[in-house]
Amino acid sequence: MPRRSEFDALAVVSAGARTAVGSTLRETSVALRAGLAPFAEHAFFVDRDGNPVILAQDEELGPQPSVCERMCELLRSAVREVLSSAGTLQSRTVQVFIGLPASRPGVRDDCRSRVCEIVHREVGTAFDITRVDVVEQGHASGLAALHEGAAAMRSCGDDLLLICGVDSYVDPDAIDWLEMNDQLHCERNPWGFVPGEAAAAVMLARAADAARFGACPMASVEGTAVARERALIKTSDVCVGRGLTEAIQGAVSSLHPSARIATLMCDMNGEPYRADELGYARVRMAHLFVDPSFVTPVECCGDVGAASGALFAALATMSGVASGEGHTLLSTSGEDGLRAAVVMSVQSRPEDQVRWV
Repeated sequence: MPRRSEFDALAVVSAGARTAVGSTLRETSVALRAGLAPFAEHAFFVDRDGNPVILAQDEELGPQPSVCERMCELLRSAVREVLSSAGTLQSRTVQVFIGLPASRPGVRDDCRSRVCEIVHREVGTAFDITRVDVVEQGHASGLAALHEGAAAMRSCGDDLLLICGVDSYVDPDAIDWLEMNDQLHCERNPWGFVPGEAAAAVMLARAADAARFGACPMASVEGTAVARERALIKTSDVCVGRGLTEAIQGAVSSLHPSARIATLMCDMNGEPYRADELGYARVRMAHLFVDPSFVTPVECCGDVGAASGALFAALATMSGVASGEGHTLLSTSGEDGLRAAVVMSVQSRPEDQVRWV
């Protein structure tokens, strides 16, 4: 398959995030570089054994607000950060794609409409919003939204694309649901994950348009793909990573045959299912990677669910993980079988880069 044309390439021109380790993208990047992990006991959540539940939560929000209120405040912060550095782009047309959690305990029916309202209120003051789509595919939501948004940009005349993702597990019903499914990290289940919360957003333009708009590209999106895994988590089927492999193959298909992946950023969270899936996919695609290591922000931010893809894309623009030596591959896996992968090339200014160690 031929490499994408310059017109089809997408440049990230602004990014923002709010996580348990930082109220901005820069703070989050620095905290991750330092290996900070603010995991702490919740004020009143306990597991079945009566032990306090360990979470990675935004301390500024406190323990009380509902999941929907938390998600709205997290997303508001991330979007405002994006808008604060997108001054030269104002008054242009923008399509918005929002990654949200799939249906689960703790996420109310009105959460989708309230999140969309936040986006309309914040973004609509500076841009002409032509479309708002919501992708509710759990962990895969953000990168799937980027995949759909990239396809939409290739077939429309809009100037900009805004990809958002937000999620929070800080809810008693969500915690009970995770524990019931043996996914909560606790004394009885060391193979579960630490629940977290976050929001992130990235604004993109066609690479050919970025300079004309007066924007300084931070990174470029080189390829996107989605696929389906049939052997799902919480079933007796054995997952050997075929869906994830297919998604990765699709994302890298537009690269030059000699191109290599310098960094893999993924949503590995300690669960055996995800470890097996990633292991099989990496073995099949070993020829693509510079080395076998990977980066998982879960180690510091906790598992951030539907915020994962947008957060990874934002972090890839700031961290300088590719360091000019190769591409950065992002991958996420939804519990319903959706797999999503995105290839990016970092173009950050040296003063904006935070290197991983």
